[in-house]
Amino acid sequence: MFSRHQPLLQPLVEFVFPPLCVSCQRLRSDASSRICGECWKSIKPIQPNDILFRETRNKLIDTGMVDEMLAVFEFEEAGALPTVIHQLKYGGMSTLGVELGRFLGKRLLDSLDDPSSCLLVPVPLHSVKLRERGYNQSLVLCKGIAEITDIPIASFLKRTRYTRSQTKLSREERQENVAGAFEVPRNVSIGGKTLILVDDVITTGATTAECARALRNHGPKKIFATAIALAP
Repeated sequence: MFSRHQPLLQPLVEFVFPPLCVSCQRLRSDASSRICGECWKSIKPIQPNDILFRETRNKLIDTGMVDEMLAVFEFEEAGALPTVIHQLKYGGMSTLGVELGRFLGKRLLDSLDDPSSCLLVPVPLHSVKLRERGYNQSLVLCKGIAEITDIPIASFLKRTRYTRSQTKLSREERQENVAGAFEVPRNVSIGGKTLILVDDVITTGATTAECARALRNHGPKKIFATAIALAP
């Protein structure tokens, strides 16, 4: 059930087409990144003392389900990040998720006391959405994290109920939408482990808190919520 990361095969398209930035479509000077230097500069890092970080972290910790939170960027409409996240989720660019996951991995190494006691838990997609998309973007992010940290990926968290998109819902509607939508099989034992819950973007934290609620019933030592970005 627990699996170590497997390197992703580089899509054939990257060998056939020129190396264009996924955001602005200009030629990239660095072929190892899917994002050009100018677009990287437009993506705002988020710091622990930023208001958005503090407010989101406090909301999650106040639920009693999450012990700590970490994110790398702030989701700003003016920068390249919305396009990057859209391409990750809907554009079939799974290797982009691995690249972004490496950023999270580097931050985690600076934040974790004992990575050897941790498991990476991707926020799951419902089977219908998984078939439509072809992959779970949170799982791909985990693969990038695993490259850096060597923390195993544990995909035991399941989404048991199809939910509508959270994008246009209020905070209360988001909480209602995902209530009871996740579960962990009864035979899973994670006592004493620090679970690193991985998602692409955290907004109100409703999905994160509901995932953590399902995990809490199985006795983890801590639950560490992580995401590429926080959105206001």
